[in-house]
Amino acid sequence: MNKINRPAVAYFSMEIALHPDIPTYSGGLGMLAGDTLRAAADLGISMIAVTLMHRQGYFSQSLDASGWQHEDPIPWNIERYCHELPIRTDVTIEGRYVQLRAWKYEVTGCGRHVIPVLLLDTDLDENSDWDRTLTNNLYGGDSHYRLCQEVVLGVGGVRVLRALGYNDVARFHMNEGHAALLGLELLDESAKSSDRSPLTPKMCKRFAVAAFSRLILRFLRGMTGSQLIKSSVRFLDLISLIITKCFAVPAN
Repeated sequence: MNKINRPAVAYFSMEIALHPDIPTYSGGLGMLAGDTLRAAADLGISMIAVTLMHRQGYFSQSLDASGWQHEDPIPWNIERYCHELPIRTDVTIEGRYVQLRAWKYEVTGCGRHVIPVLLLDTDLDENSDWDRTLTNNLYGGDSHYRLCQEVVLGVGGVRVLRALGYNDVARFHMNEGHAALLGLELLDESAKSSDRSPLTPKMCKRFAVAAFSRLILRFLRGMTGSQLIKSSVRFLDLISLIITKCFAVPAN
């Protein structure tokens, strides 16, 4: 993989319209993501993108003779458009380790500038049958399945970038909230690399209801295995830190 020297942006999106034959998008959000990457490639912007493999695509809709709608998977030829990268990492989901690999697709601009797109994949022999399906379907399954996918995208995406040597990304962009858990991973990294506790916020945005803080923190701790989340941490402080880490302008 041709590395970008300190990518300006790591662009995370649950769906991206990369090619008409790659059904890894469902509508406007994916089209926006794909157009953003194509425009960045045309402009020569230093960027790398992260999404999920979605081996079975979104779905193909058909109507039977009675007018009932049916949805069928859309498997696609991964090897024709992507190539597997020689790295592995893992995430913790509900106390178990889920192994990840990444495939690379390239978006090439009019000036031949390339934006690499990393498609995360859990379909590995080391994983359970159920965990292997986590990167099968775009917006498939129930809310539990979706949240597990968001752990793979947010937490796993950051870890894949680190495994590939991207340790100095300037910005992390989340195309809607599906990758929001990347903020927890960035804070975990900060906690591990600093003698100072990262849990003392410099600002606090009061846009969440504090009454839910203990329940939400307990749930996230169990789902992601994050060592950062302690029951004594106020939810508003945690959200404030995620905002600061992801969006604050770095010092020169």
